[in-house]
Amino acid sequence: MGWTLSGDYYVDAASGNDSNAGTSTTPFKTITAAIAAAEAGGSGYQTIIVGAGVYTDRIVAGTTTDYLTLKADGEVIYDASGTGDSAFYNGQYWRIEGFKIIDVAQALQKSSNDAYRVNFHNCYIKNCPDWYKDVAMLEQSRYHDTNCIFENIGSTNVHTSYYARYWAFTNCLFIDSWMPGYKSDGAVFSGNTYPPYVNSCVIYNTAPNTIVNFWKSQTAHGSVKNSLFSENTSYKNNSNAILSGSGLSTYFKNDATSFEVGNAVASASFNTDISGSNIMSDAMYTLPGITSNKDYFQNYKLGNGRFAGTNNMATAYGYQDIASNPFHTAGGATWTNITSSVAGGLQISASAAPTGTIESAVIDQGSVKVIRQIKTSFTSTVLGATGIAAFSSSNQNQFPSRQTFEMRYGNSSNLSSNEYKIFDTDLPTYVDLNGSGSGDITFHTSSFNLPSARYLQLKFTLRTNMTGSA
Repeated sequence: MGWTLSGDYYVDAASGNDSNAGTSTTPFKTITAAIAAAEAGGSGYQTIIVGAGVYTDRIVAGTTTDYLTLKADGEVIYDASGTGDSAFYNGQYWRIEGFKIIDVAQALQKSSNDAYRVNFHNCYIKNCPDWYKDVAMLEQSRYHDTNCIFENIGSTNVHTSYYARYWAFTNCLFIDSWMPGYKSDGAVFSGNTYPPYVNSCVIYNTAPNTIVNFWKSQTAHGSVKNSLFSENTSYKNNSNAILSGSGLSTYFKNDATSFEVGNAVASASFNTDISGSNIMSDAMYTLPGITSNKDYFQNYKLGNGRFAGTNNMATAYGYQDIASNPFHTAGGATWTNITSSVAGGLQISASAAPTGTIESAVIDQGSVKVIRQIKTSFTSTVLGATGIAAFSSSNQNQFPSRQTFEMRYGNSSNLSSNEYKIFDTDLPTYVDLNGSGSGDITFHTSSFNLPSARYLQLKFTLRTNMTGSA
């Protein structure tokens, strides 16, 4: 594993072993083993680096005094379909970064004490029938989730989800979801539930439905500010009126309280299957065909994070059949087993061949620039069924669940003699002293730098099997 992050313990689902020491060169295989080692270390604040792969074990805190951070290094998919009553149990203010958590069996979290809730950052969480189960029914402390996407999440268990207080969300996207402690029809489970604090978020329903996405039930607790509601969302105000569309827009403009300032209602369309996009990126909302997103994001401030967007200047390309697009054959790209789809976008031309390659034309940046990051908004209609990799598989099976690409670069427009290097999409494009890119298993983390060049060329390999076995 070519690690791009550093921490106290390391986990590699592909080549780790739970009998190892958990170092970067001898990683654990499971997150469970790393947590046990971190808690045994006893320092209180430790970081666990989780390598690309698919993980299925329930994540449990053995003690309640360690403040752990779990960071995804590459694409970490947590399939929580077999985790029982909760994917996470306890964890004192744990911080989870960059995970893609899918198909939670029951609750996203469960705790035996008010303070034992996980905070999520830059995560994508999809399909979960319950936000939270609190055994002690306390919920007195503030929890804060930031830069996350929550899709198809709500509260459905009357007996264990009726006590929810002091939730906070910033720079988050909610898709077909509703708030903790509330029923999908807008009713609250009990008076012990308070609305969350929501700031600079997007609340979006894919189609008109019966979901009441937000309820501003009290003025003493909770707020929703500087957020966007799509036309299909429903909002229950302090007078118990359920509003949507133009009615909600008029309410925000004329009748909103100080707890509801800065909100707007607008038409919006998002790519909801985001297995290859690292949540939201600048490239995603500037691609052709989603101009409503582009116009909205250019004119509406969503805090400093803008989900997973970059704060650096960036250029975005789509799949348009135009000469100025270096990723289309019309712009000089080379496609191998790739064809345009009648529905838009790209597709592998035949199921008999499991991979297809897009090699861009040489891109002239106009001057020598630092190449900080290459982001992708590649999506699939079926989560996890396809992916991008430099190779469809490798002898150590390292690449199947990592989103990697190849890039060569230089200060001459002729790059034919330059070697392609492997990098992770959506992560810094580090190169070590031996010349390996940060997505290569030979990458050395002791000393590395960002490359600089005027010209660059990119190669993406699409595969039809996320496991890399085909």
